[in-house]
Amino acid sequence: MAFASITVKKVSNVNQAMTAEDYTSLTTALASNGETSATIGGYFEMDERDDKYLLLFYNSDSNSQSFTIKASNAMQGVNDYTSTLAAGKYTVLNIESGRFKWISANGGYADQAKTIPHNVSSSGFTEKGKVFVTATDAKVKMAVICKA
Repeated sequence: MAFASITVKKVSNVNQAMTAEDYTSLTTALASNGETSATIGGYFEMDERDDKYLLLFYNSDSNSQSFTIKASNAMQGVNDYTSTLAAGKYTVLNIESGRFKWISANGGYADQAKTIPHNVSSSGFTEKGKVFVTATDAKVKMAVICKA
């Protein structure tokens, strides 16, 4: 099991919709314990200013589910952010890079998650520049949209 890489969808043209996609290619399933999924949450790379990113979450379950954006190892990365989504609901948010974007190469989130197999600190993986997100169930889906 490993974290899923969430592809950041870029919106580059004003007054023009991004290329249409189906729901499964736009979103990535999240889970904190691998339940009903082969992944343990997901991560995306934050290359642009934080005000350009929009995070979309959807709970396709018939019960409420939660998602958590993991605090970074930067000075502002003190607390995780957790929110609960009612059944069938969406939410959108913008996050601060200082609070959630990792600034060191390794030894951060992967080490904090010693209780679960993460498979993220091998094969040249670096946590630097990434934001990590988990959820209580894989029925929570996430998309990341960035104004290029």
